[in-house]
Amino acid sequence: MRCVEVRAGRPYEVFIGRGLMDAAGGMIVEALGGTRMAAILTDDTVAPLYLVDALYGARVEQALSESGLRTCRFAMPHGEAHKTLATWEKMLAFLSEQGMTRADAVVALGGGVPGDVAGFAAACYQRGVDLVQIPTTLLAMIDSSVGGKTGVDLGGLKNQVGAFHQPRLVLIDPDALSTLPAATLSDGAAEAVKYGVLGDTELFERLSRGGWTEDAEWVIERCVFHKAALVAADELDRGSRQLLNLGHTLGHAIEKCSGFRFSHGQAVAVGMIYAARIARSMGLCGPEVEADIAAALTAGGLPLSAPYGAAELAAALCGQTGRFFTAFANGQAVCDTQVNVTAEDTTVQLHLRDTDFQPLGAYNEDWQALLCTELQQAFSALTADDAADFFHLQFWHVNLWGPGSALPVPRLEILFE
Repeated sequence: MRCVEVRAGRPYEVFIGRGLMDAAGGMIVEALGGTRMAAILTDDTVAPLYLVDALYGARVEQALSESGLRTCRFAMPHGEAHKTLATWEKMLAFLSEQGMTRADAVVALGGGVPGDVAGFAAACYQRGVDLVQIPTTLLAMIDSSVGGKTGVDLGGLKNQVGAFHQPRLVLIDPDALSTLPAATLSDGAAEAVKYGVLGDTELFERLSRGGWTEDAEWVIERCVFHKAALVAADELDRGSRQLLNLGHTLGHAIEKCSGFRFSHGQAVAVGMIYAARIARSMGLCGPEVEADIAAALTAGGLPLSAPYGAAELAAALCGQTGRFFTAFANGQAVCDTQVNVTAEDTTVQLHLRDTDFQPLGAYNEDWQALLCTELQQAFSALTADDAADFFHLQFWHVNLWGPGSALPVPRLEILFE
């Protein structure tokens, strides 16, 4: 069994080993002490596999009961479409109906969606109860179960409502991977490749060769180690932890454009390819970087492109953040905004000047619609069906309140992947 410590504000351990589901009860009792009840929150895909009436036997629920814990369970409908406030509210109502107290614990069992929603319920129920994550997909094992990000989608926008709520314990059983369809396993491979791109050459090379499931425990441990290090350095995601967003800015736009027919992993894979093209166009890397990433993603059974043009993706980006973007094509501003540019290290800030920008009204829907239209017009010269052209663009995040300013000062900041 392998163990990675996450040195968050309240440290906890991530255990990785085959057969851990059958040992979950004893490990939870040891880690949490006087817990009396464990509320298993999952989805209707996972529940038949691991609970008492399971085809594969009484796994998690039986393990908890045999350790003296009273159990109850709630299975939400599966899929991103149900990662909503309505589902979260039903979870909270269920916990209340079961008489759950702060001496009890939520056990999040499943992939990224039930893990995120269950974690958010644990964060909010009675102002916070203990949380144990038992991820059953590769994506959840190496990413979403570690780090304390919980939440739900809102208005078609991903993760708009949530909280940081670190688990007390994470139990990863690689045997669960044998239950996954190939497409679901590939989803997680995208996140694993991401860690390789961020600096783990050995991991990247292993993933590029394919057949990595033979070394699943090692791959999971390496990914969790990197995630834990970034969480320890930046628990609230205000600095270096944002490296984990590689591929996700454009990935979220692809998910939205597809109506979530592109899975999260598929979208992130394409997002990483586009990020490499953006970086190449900015002179930050050579063309071999994209080729190397493409090879690793292909070995994982992941796509390298999406059928959405620059205008569609730009519109989705505006909606995804709820803020505004302007863009540069071939070094020239495509919106008629005059700027002063200063660069320091990898951060570029632009300060608006001599414009008729209305900062006090900029958050209303009319302004957002207007800017979105301007972006679409600006991108009209690009080939609409060739999203590869997207790498010519640099997006800038608008923060309308400049630091230390008594008045609203528009400030533009580069949004790196």
